[in-house]
Amino acid sequence: SPAIAASPVVCSGTTVGTVDALAAYLDVMLELYDSTRCTLHGSDQGFHEFALYTGLIERRNVSVMLVPAGTGEVQNLAMLRERTKRDGTRVNHALADRFITQRDGEPQVV
Repeated sequence: SPAIAASPVVCSGTTVGTVDALAAYLDVMLELYDSTRCTLHGSDQGFHEFALYTGLIERRNVSVMLVPAGTGEVQNLAMLRERTKRDGTRVNHALADRFITQRDGEPQVV
């Protein structure tokens, strides 16, 4: 959908919640897979975006809170790489965060 395509990407690799909320989320993800049988690498990201932006998760009585990248306590390892912002300042948000995801791609991080 054009509306989804214009929306920010929300990392599917960092999804947290209560047991009931995550069970509802996984039910939605499985239903999307079952309805498409898509096995392309990364298709979970598309299912995740579709479920979020179409309200499929909220319809399961699960509230959703999106946290902008670099502002929460959980960061993807891509955030570990120092970045230069548009104003020229260099930042590295994840070093002060409590949780880091996707460690498998960066074995030197403990």
